[in-house]
Amino acid sequence: MKQYTVRIAFIAVFLAVLDTGSMSFAEKSATQHTLVVFANARSDAVGIHWVDAEGRHRDYDKIQPVGQWHQSTYGGHAWLITNEQGRPLGHFVADKKPSLGIIPKE
Repeated sequence: MKQYTVRIAFIAVFLAVLDTGSMSFAEKSATQHTLVVFANARSDAVGIHWVDAEGRHRDYDKIQPVGQWHQSTYGGHAWLITNEQGRPLGHFVADKKPSLGIIPKE
């Protein structure tokens, strides 16, 4: 039996300080399927919310402290990260290539 090793290159991206007035929304025409891995370096849980093309937040999951979460998405889709009280911490726009979104320590 042959064995194959598959490697996926990840692009490290730090979350920017969120300015909700200038946050981009999901691209309506996004067609490039991709993967995002969110890594929470904080000492508290964070919420992950997809932002649709109209700017509505769709709750997806929580990432526990020092945890990770994998999400299939499309290049150009926007994700909002909040603290446990719902306060925005930052946002992430998925690239067309698989990427890593690091939620930095407080």
